[in-house]
Amino acid sequence: MMTCRSFALLFTAATVIVAPEIAAAQPVAPREASASADAAARADAFYRRGLRLYSDGKYVEAEAELQSAWELNPTFDVAYNLGNTKYQLKKHGEAAQYLSHALRHWPLMKAAAKLKTTAEKRLAESRAQVGALAVTAGAPGAEVLIDGKAVGKAPLEGEVFVEPGEHRVEARLEGYAPASQTVKVAKGGTAEVTLAMALAKSEAQATAPVVKTDGGTGASSAHAGAPAAALAPGASVEPASPPQQRSWVPVIALGAASVVGLGAKVRSFSVSAASATEPGGSSIGVAVADIEAELAQVDVTAGDGMPGANGETPMEAPQAGASAPDTEQTRPSSACGLPAAVRGGDPGVTMCEDGDTRGGAGGLGGIAGTDEGNGQPGENGAPLPEPNPEDYGLGGVGQTGGNCRQGQPGAPGSAGDSGEADSDTQLTLAGIAGGDGDNGLTGKKGQGGGGGGGAKAGLFCPAGPNTVEGPGASGGGGGAGGCGGKGGGGGKAGGSSIGIVSLGTKLVLTEVTVAVGKAGKGGDGAGGRGGAAGGSGGTGGAASPLGGSIGCRGGDGGQGGMGGPGAGGRGGHAVGIAYAAAPSATVALKSFMGGTAGDGGSTAPRGNAGGAGESGECWDFTANASCGQ
Repeated sequence: MMTCRSFALLFTAATVIVAPEIAAAQPVAPREASASADAAARADAFYRRGLRLYSDGKYVEAEAELQSAWELNPTFDVAYNLGNTKYQLKKHGEAAQYLSHALRHWPLMKAAAKLKTTAEKRLAESRAQVGALAVTAGAPGAEVLIDGKAVGKAPLEGEVFVEPGEHRVEARLEGYAPASQTVKVAKGGTAEVTLAMALAKSEAQATAPVVKTDGGTGASSAHAGAPAAALAPGASVEPASPPQQRSWVPVIALGAASVVGLGAKVRSFSVSAASATEPGGSSIGVAVADIEAELAQVDVTAGDGMPGANGETPMEAPQAGASAPDTEQTRPSSACGLPAAVRGGDPGVTMCEDGDTRGGAGGLGGIAGTDEGNGQPGENGAPLPEPNPEDYGLGGVGQTGGNCRQGQPGAPGSAGDSGEADSDTQLTLAGIAGGDGDNGLTGKKGQGGGGGGGAKAGLFCPAGPNTVEGPGASGGGGGAGGCGGKGGGGGKAGGSSIGIVSLGTKLVLTEVTVAVGKAGKGGDGAGGRGGAAGGSGGTGGAASPLGGSIGCRGGDGGQGGMGGPGAGGRGGHAVGIAYAAAPSATVALKSFMGGTAGDGGSTAPRGNAGGAGESGECWDFTANASCGQ
């Protein structure tokens, strides 16, 4: 889980735009760098709701929330999660578009390596289902349209993914003659389209977009949601008046056109991050990408993290085992029928998450002249335990001299495994990931009951005034086992309180003070749901009114196993400086006011509790050890 993001100050590779030609090729309309705090807060709220809905498997609802976040704040993390959501919805063209955008803007950090692998895998799978158009237009800034729909301005940042088939590609720009081409692209293939654009008038001049900065310190408008403090190469940010308390809304901006200059510095600022308000939310004062930067005479205060959300016991009831069917075509034959019509009772059959469970068919009633007229044994229920010292699910023996035997009840399914607690922490510019407790696993299906034994043939069948020898009654079928209950939900990681997050080792701190608050407790893991009851075995066939035995009853199916408990979530961290890579030198703060790490979430019986968070002035999350203070 990616915890909710509450940043006061964020340094990324988007701080200063130095390549306006590339900036103009962003796949979304540019927004002003000075976007309102209200708009940025709404984007973050959409993002958080989208992640929660995705985690709950509500992909349609998650898509709408993440799409709204993207329109307000088109960053790599939003693109990644939106692409994953569209992948789950099998919207492969859109999934490929967003995942490819996320990968082009992926931050250089070890902590995001696993997520990047997932993005690459899903991009490849989606890419194989659609076609791609690699469009080159002759005039920079030309609007590119595919089938009449605008997809961006030249030069496009990457391929455009479309459904296999024929498509019309156009390019338009004032002062140039429009150009178009119709191409056909195969599933999984790529079509290259080059649109030469001639000047409409000889005096027309091709112009490249320009991004202006105010003395090197302005933020480009080509990126949505730029950080509040944008630093130019070698520049320092100092207040014109005495230091004042400032709060910034969390915004992340990453892009191929975004390059930070060396020697960026923030001086004489007081940075304060608000306490988190969403379950599992973290409060982070300053986040710094793997860039050269310096904080000098800066006071950083992080608020409190929120407790992680508790796991939930699944509401969905497991499938009950089917009883042996009782219809004219499926019930066992009674005594004295025609030998060719002798049949054992059909068993119950149920399909569970882990496969079929079925009872044994009833044993056939004895037939005169065959096997001395003995009743036949019922079939064993499935799956048969190995070993099986208690004879669960065995078919009942047929009548030979004494009585037949009913089928044995099926074995109950074993409980599902407990979810594993996760102590991992991944620092990213999008927040803090890892630490969620795993869900418990579904319980195993119960075994089907054994089929009942058949009765022996005998001289007990009426034939007018006479009594003749005829078949015995057949045994009833066994009931199917019940399906296992779903595992309990794992608790989510508690939110952290962190003064400074550094994804690299190039950050320089000079006379910096940090105060952190109370981290959130990890969410509790929930117990699993109980398994469903097994189905009932069927009754045996009826005996003759003149004698003989009834067929024996089939055994009942075993109950499904209980779902495993979910693990507790990891407690949040209360750390002054959190490093995603081991710092190369001893880190010293002017002063540090410590907070309280969150306790790990508890769990149901048999479960795994979450671990407590870390606390201290400096913590290296790569080595999971103190920096040495």
